[in-house]
Amino acid sequence: MVEFLTETEVGAILRRSRITLSKWRAKGCGPKFVKIGGRVLYESRALAEYLRAQGAGDGPVPAAGAAPGE
Repeated sequence: MVEFLTETEVGAILRRSRITLSKWRAKGCGPKFVKIGGRVLYESRALAEYLRAQGAGDGPVPAAGAAPGE
């Protein structure tokens, strides 16, 4: 079964606000997401892939305030 994370959960993991996540979605960057019933959800596997692509791997999450890829 696919596990989805809420915007709040992903924000906590990435140490980013919901506003930042919203801006990333509008720009087409950040982790992949889906909208189900009007809710923004992130598949846990897609978030893990995003973190690996950013060079996070199993290490620390990128510094607060950094743009995706920095």
